[in-house]
Amino acid sequence: MADPALNEALALLQRIPGIKDEPAASVLAEVGADVQQFPTAVQLSSWTGLCPANHESAGIKKSVRTNRGNVWLKTTLTQSAWAATNRKGSQL
Repeated sequence: MADPALNEALALLQRIPGIKDEPAASVLAEVGADVQQFPTAVQLSSWTGLCPANHESAGIKKSVRTNRGNVWLKTTLTQSAWAATNRKGSQL
């Protein structure tokens, strides 16, 4: 990659346990290097579809499934989380 911002973002992403070359490139392709469009991490995770839905009426929970979101990013992050938990010596 020729853009220094993308190279820096790629290097930072690869420092996260479970995320290596391909998942980092996938995250950058979906989100981009500049995440100013998401002021908080909560908004980014909601856009991804990894926040649990909270469908509740009169104290009765209807559904707690995760929301629909960006399926490519959701899949990449889920697989990376599984890879991080299966790594020996990981704090997870």
